[in-house]
Parts: sequence; C-alpha cells; structure tokens
Amino acid sequence: MDYETAQREYLGAFHSLASVAGKSDLPVSPLQGELEKLPDLNAEEMVERIVSESPTLMRAVQEVAVAQARLKDAKRESVPDLQLRAGEQYNGEHVSTNPIKSAGAQSFMTAGISIPLWNRNQGNIEASKAEAERAEQAVTQKRLGLRNLALPLAQSYLSAKFEAERYKNQLIPRATRAYELYLEKYQSMAQAYPQVLVSQRTLFQLQISYVNALNRTWRSALALENFTLSGGLDSPMSSGAPASGINLPNSGGATE
Repeated sequence: MDYETAQREYLGAFHSLASVAGKSDLPVSPLQGELEKLPDLNAEEMVERIVSESPTLMRAVQEVAVAQARLKDAKRESVPDLQLRAGEQYNGEHVSTNPIKSAGAQSFMTAGISIPLWNRNQGNIEASKAEAERAEQAVTQKRLGLRNLALPLAQSYLSAKFEAERYKNQLIPRATRAYELYLEKYQSMAQAYPQVLVSQRTLFQLQISYVNALNRTWRSALALENFTLSGGLDSPMSSGAPASGINLPNSGGATE
C-alpha cells in the first residue's frame, strides 16, 4: 500500500511539474540529478539575499521615494509663485482721435504674485509626512516579514542536512555492520535468526529515514534558492498599493 501510494505521489508531482513548465504532455521519465548529492548552501547568506533582493521590499522602498517626493511637493505649495506674461497682440479698438483707424499691433506685459497669508498648505504637509512615515514603516515591516518567512526554511535546511549526514556517516554504517555481524553469527550457529531479522529491519528503517531526510533537505534548499518563485499558474494580482488623497490648494480640493 505504501509503495502504491508513493508511486501515485510521484506521478502527481511529475505532472504538476510538467504543467508549471508549460509541457503538460511531457511523458513520465526519471529526472536528472543525484538525491544524495546535497546542495551546499550558506543559509544565513541566503536569508539576507532573499530579504535584500525581494521584489516586495524593492516596491516598498520605491513607495518611500514617492512619499518623500510628495512631501517636498506639498512644502513647495506654500511658496508664492511669480506669474509673468508678455507678448504681442492686435488691438481692434478705435483711436479716439481717429474713429476710423484701429489701435493695431501692440505689446503687453503683466506681472503678478499670490501670497498665501493664511493657507500655508499645513494639512497636505502633515498628510504627506504621515504618508512618508507609513511608507518607511512598511519597508521595515516587509523586511521583518520576509526574514520571518525565510529563517524557518534556513533552519529546516540545516536541520535536515545534519540529519541526513548523520544517517549516512554514522547510523547506517553502524546498523550495516551490526546486521553483518548478526548474520555471520547466525551462519556460524552462534545467533538466533530472529535477531538477524531485527537488525535487518533496523537497517531498512534507517535507510528510509535517510531518504526522508534527503527529501526534506532538498525541499528546504529549493525553497530558499527560489523563495520568490511561486504561483506560476496563478492569475496576476494587483500590487495592493493604497491610493492616497491629497487636497490641492489651487484646485479647490481635487483628489489625486
């Protein structure tokens, strides 16, 4: 029953992998690679790389830059703007001394300035400050969240790798030697056969545990190396960036 279940799990995993690769009609065949040749990763460096290279964190950093730019823009709203206007125009107004003749071409120039005496754009400045602070806190939150997700994978990899190496280098060789000794004693009529079966069963159990440890090691290593690659068949999702409302003093409370 376990063997049949393992075969079905293998077929399911193979077809799932083929679907993600875009080749759903790929015939079932062995995969390349060696199960016992474990990847040698620096778990701590992998966690730092995951955090520093995460697209989620990079987007949060960009949101900080946008919020700071909006804050600078809000502070500039309170600075008076000098409005200058000059050019040439045609004046069709009749000259008083000659009612038939128009004034004709003329030059003009105007200058003006709006001085904000009471409206210093305080509301938008404070709102922009709060938005900038929120964006900075979001960067910290994303960094801590990524680290919180990556660290258990790193510890799982280290634990499974240690367990696999312990099985390979110590437990299985000792169990193999014990089984061989019991078998030799049985063949020389110095040991009962049930003890040979017990030692053989112990060896098989250790070998199964060794394969399971190898499986966990590979899973944790691949999860670390491809931390941001998931949901290959999912529909694209929106970034979820919050919309910000800004009151523009010159447009009577328009929103952006």
